[in-house]
Amino acid sequence: MGETLPGWIWVIYYLFLTVTLTTTFFCLWKKKLVVLCLINLLFVVLVPVVSLVSSMSRTEVNEFEFLVQSLSQGAFWAIIVFIGYLVMFIWWVMFFRIEEETR
Repeated sequence: MGETLPGWIWVIYYLFLTVTLTTTFFCLWKKKLVVLCLINLLFVVLVPVVSLVSSMSRTEVNEFEFLVQSLSQGAFWAIIVFIGYLVMFIWWVMFFRIEEETR
């Protein structure tokens, strides 16, 4: 097993996933952005699992470097994870737009 990222990065990462999951459920409850919520929900659960399982085979690099390396080599799992992060980013942009419009 290779090196790993510092603990504080993992705290921020899992806090981000938790807040994203919470706001997704909130919007589902309010019936806003339902389709995007369901897609986001899938990726919020899928991305950490796929990343964890795929990163177990890494050596000599941390998880982020391994993701970038695998993405540059066109690894299917890395593309899925990248798309997942992209969906989460789009989710947050849309969430803030909806919240801004309701004010």
